[in-house]
Amino acid sequence: MKVNARKRGKYWQYYFEAAKIDGKRKRVIKGGFKTKKEALEAGTRAKAEYDISWQITKLPDISVHDFMCEWFEKKAKIQYKSATLRKYESIINNHINKDLGKFKLKSLTPIQLQDYINYKYLEEDYSKSHIAHLMSCLNLAFTYAILPCGYIKNNPMLYVKIPRKDQEETPKKIVSFQEIETILNYFSLKGLEEIKLVWEVGYYTGLRRSEVIALSWDDIDFKNNYINVTHTQSVGLKSKDILNSPKTVSSKRSILVVDSLIKKLKKWKTKQKENKLYYGEFYINNYVDEKGIINHENGNTYDFVFRKENGRALVSSDIGRSMKMIKKDLNLPIKFHDLRHTHATILIENGAPLKAVQARLGHSKLDTTFNIYLHSTPAMEKEIIDILENIK
Repeated sequence: MKVNARKRGKYWQYYFEAAKIDGKRKRVIKGGFKTKKEALEAGTRAKAEYDISWQITKLPDISVHDFMCEWFEKKAKIQYKSATLRKYESIINNHINKDLGKFKLKSLTPIQLQDYINYKYLEEDYSKSHIAHLMSCLNLAFTYAILPCGYIKNNPMLYVKIPRKDQEETPKKIVSFQEIETILNYFSLKGLEEIKLVWEVGYYTGLRRSEVIALSWDDIDFKNNYINVTHTQSVGLKSKDILNSPKTVSSKRSILVVDSLIKKLKKWKTKQKENKLYYGEFYINNYVDEKGIINHENGNTYDFVFRKENGRALVSSDIGRSMKMIKKDLNLPIKFHDLRHTHATILIENGAPLKAVQARLGHSKLDTTFNIYLHSTPAMEKEIIDILENIK
């Protein structure tokens, strides 16, 4: 298939054979050249491009804004779970489209995007994890822009890195036994027994917030003292509360718990039954529809462990409010995730095998357990001194 040129009126045009469509011959044709030589040179370049790629015309002038909206609707909504979608939707609306939306997608370069990431991280001081989510969103979208869209030829995000930030690492919070006792007593005085038990379960199991509030009574093995993690709860699009399956194989697990916690769960189950009898027809039932949305009208019945007195299932925002309450009323800026860190630290301090701690926490990689939780504590420092003093 050679490139040919022909004159049409005052100007020349090139043409060459393209792939057949439905058995019919197709040509690539472009005119407007002043001389035959110009037409043939342009045609040769176009054919070379055609031979190595299906992009035979110039890249579309789609804006970053329009493309990100297209990616979210056509790709992200099909591929990702609701909680991830909500995160990406926020990133697109509050960052990408706000900061980069007016630019042509094909005009973005690795240098420009590196400068952008540097600014967001170093100047606007967003957390490293937030920047990682922003970069992930851009990377996934730009990969889609190459194929199947054909809007760009290369992914500029492949060359962008999170810059170093010279600052002291914020020490992770370890919740003391006195602090957890203060918190639990506070919730009792407030009449929030369901919230109190959520925090107790977090402290004694190391479960994530999303795992605790997703527990059903089917997940509690009273006979063998096990809690089975089979679901997680998250906030999806339009602030809908969603029941999901765990993201990784290691997150789906069974953990052994102490007798005292099992007894408290038994007592809570009895109390729940009493509440249901008391409220009668006004007791709220919880359902999960085909999209995983937790509601009170339709879907499959889900017997949540943690409910309010009237039967409504606890959701993530309830735990968020409880953290604000203890910070305001008790001056304890403690996050629910601190219970998980504390649980792991207690186990490691007392000689629990790191591999066992990894399995209990549901980490897919041992490095995660090691890097996040294996740090020096006063108890560990004392143990080191004891060892050194006994060296002969």
